[in-house]
Amino acid sequence: MLGAIGDLVEDVVVRLHGAINLASDTDADVTRRRGGSAANVVEAAARDGAAARFIGQVGDDPTGRWLTDALEALGAECSVRRIGRTGTIVVLVDHDGERTMLCDRGACTELTDPDPAWLDGLHTLHIPYYSLDLEPLATTSATLAAWAADRGIAVAVDTSSAALLEAVGPAAALARIAALRPSVVLAKTIKGYGMGEVGEGRMTAHQQKKLERDDLIAFRNRFALPLDDAQTEALAFYRPAADAPEMAYLRA
Repeated sequence: MLGAIGDLVEDVVVRLHGAINLASDTDADVTRRRGGSAANVVEAAARDGAAARFIGQVGDDPTGRWLTDALEALGAECSVRRIGRTGTIVVLVDHDGERTMLCDRGACTELTDPDPAWLDGLHTLHIPYYSLDLEPLATTSATLAAWAADRGIAVAVDTSSAALLEAVGPAAALARIAALRPSVVLAKTIKGYGMGEVGEGRMTAHQQKKLERDDLIAFRNRFALPLDDAQTEALAFYRPAADAPEMAYLRA
């Protein structure tokens, strides 16, 4: 069985029909759905027919019961504490498909006093980095990871969010992850990496067909490509030397 510890929240998705009319009305489609990184992993596993268990905390309220009922209806198990107020994430989707998340994680980050029984029957414990960000959830997650390692249960860590890792700092984030003794680290790429303001981390990166001169120069500088300005504007082909580290990596 796969277990995942972390967030189970209500997502309120707001899809705008156009640009926001500040201080006035803006047409939009608004839907509510179950969300949360750890819960999403459990749902995906359950939908694929695998045994899965969500571990976390939701509010002692109708929303929390609705969220756990939805997971259990898929065949997943829920080991949850019901205290406080269930979290809500407002997902603002603009007319270009760009997403902005407004996060109120509510009771999710308050999970404490872990129970060893939460690990019973697991072969893998999945921990999103979100679960390592705030206390007491971070300590609870680390405790479960240590117990899992002692019991021969694999630990998988998902790096979750580039913005979160940058805020913490690479060295601190790596140290925190290493302390969990993970069997695997799942790291996502950043959309449009290297494209700068015109595409990096933006949903519209997929539709970007060309870069303007200043964006090309910025790309060259970021990756220290040995091209002058004219070569960069002309999109000159660059091939590293045969013994360059880049070529050795490609041939490995």
